[in-house]
Amino acid sequence: MTQFPAVRFRDAVDVVITGLSAGLTALSVNVSISDKLPEDHTQDDSFVTVRRDGGPSMWPVWDKPQINVASYAPTAAAAADLARDVRTVINQFPGLGTIASCPVSRVDELSGPAFQPDPTSDQPRYVQSFVITLRGYDPADDD
Repeated sequence: MTQFPAVRFRDAVDVVITGLSAGLTALSVNVSISDKLPEDHTQDDSFVTVRRDGGPSMWPVWDKPQINVASYAPTAAAAADLARDVRTVINQFPGLGTIASCPVSRVDELSGPAFQPDPTSDQPRYVQSFVITLRGYDPADDD
């Protein structure tokens, strides 16, 4: 039986937040990006949330997280613009090679931007989903 080395995967949400932060800044889009809603946000704020909704690994070295990204803004038009910018940045990830010390090899769009106002606040929001293929690493490299 062939023995493969142990493989660890980076936190996919952290990788996406790091890549989005750099990419949106390069587009002069300055918004908060987090894995949860900002505690003190108002309907006048624009921000992005990122979460992992699952996704398999492709044994032995690839992680394929399903990533859900929500773009919030004061108006539906502003939320749509932000979602388009997010989409543009995420689809460029493979061309960057590595984000947050994590090789990114592919992005598959599962769902483009869909208008879904926040169910609690009714704030304009667009959501979209991606599968992002990330390469694992040898946990010995953490030492």
